[in-house]
Amino acid sequence: INNLIDESKLKANKSTLINNRLTLEKYRNNYSQKFAKEKELKTAQDELQKIQLVLNFAQSEQYKSLVADLSLKIKERERVNNAISGIDWQVEVLTRTKQELEENIDSDIASLSDYITDSGSYTVENTEQEIVSIIKSLEKASADVKKSEKYKKLLTDINDLQKKYIQACKQLGLDSINQNKIKDALENKGKVEIKIRQLEQEIKLINSAKSKHSAELKLFKKEYKNHQNLEKTLIDNAKARFGIDLEITVAENKEKFEEKIIDLFVHYQKLSGKSGLKEPDIKSIISGLTLKEIISHLEQNKIPTGCEDEKKNHEHKLTAQFFFIDENFLHREILIMNLEEVLPENNFVITFKNKKLHEMSFGERCGVVLRLILSNSNLPLIIDQPEDHLDNKYIVKELLDLIKNKKQERQIVLS
Repeated sequence: INNLIDESKLKANKSTLINNRLTLEKYRNNYSQKFAKEKELKTAQDELQKIQLVLNFAQSEQYKSLVADLSLKIKERERVNNAISGIDWQVEVLTRTKQELEENIDSDIASLSDYITDSGSYTVENTEQEIVSIIKSLEKASADVKKSEKYKKLLTDINDLQKKYIQACKQLGLDSINQNKIKDALENKGKVEIKIRQLEQEIKLINSAKSKHSAELKLFKKEYKNHQNLEKTLIDNAKARFGIDLEITVAENKEKFEEKIIDLFVHYQKLSGKSGLKEPDIKSIISGLTLKEIISHLEQNKIPTGCEDEKKNHEHKLTAQFFFIDENFLHREILIMNLEEVLPENNFVITFKNKKLHEMSFGERCGVVLRLILSNSNLPLIIDQPEDHLDNKYIVKELLDLIKNKKQERQIVLS
């Protein structure tokens, strides 16, 4: 049939359609990056918001007051603890000194025992008692400080201030803030702001791809309409050459068209990472809807009528909800763009003397094809043993007269 209706003209037109489709695909692919970029932008904006909260809190009077009070209390605690540590250290030194003193005196007296009549009379009890007295005094001072109400209040005040500080941070949705975090926030703020501006610019360019896709889609549909008109003209010309007995029509292959749409739904379901959805449910949902109706339901986030019927199974309802209303289905917009590019799947239907070609016998089909070939050109034609594939009745009644008429226009050789 392509040969009959001048395939070369259709090919040139189809080539334009293919180029248009490639351009559409390029814009659509560019636009599909939008989701990842928007997610990245949201993360950066959240990060900047936290940074700003840290910096705002660090500059607030509440923060300054808490930090000042806490700093004074902590310094006082450090001063007292350092003093207690000093006392404890001195106790340790005196204890070691007492032990060393006893050991050294005992050793020295023992070494002089040959020269001393009563070595037991040489002791330093008074000195040892004084050291013990000092140790006990220091230990009591350390214990008294730790048990004092003033010291306990100091520790309680510090604990209360720390709780207030943590609570103030939590109210702002922040972890506990310290000087390092404030320093990091100051350093990172500029970097995050630059990143946000870059992402906003990239998203702006990506959004422009959608408007370009829409404009290109109009041209694509217009070109397809021109293709249909050209196809009709070429078919009419072919019918005129062949005669009134031939009828060529273009019929939409609905089964293949529906299959293409289902494939798109399945593809974007897989991209979204959604599992548990079944192809038969998708087919059932879109069955009976035109492409325009499917797109309209997707755009309006509206489930097709009947999909939430009580008679429908749970999986069927879940499938419909996911594709048409679920906010987590981020590829809905890209699916719509892809559906807008889908063209009907057409088949040629030939009818000869009110009988469709696919309903004819093999011999009858060969007769129609031969008639098409004879009607289509003035180039020389060689036919090898036509009787092998043609009905005798057709040869006698139609082919002989057709050859006689056509031999005036072209050279025909039968072998």
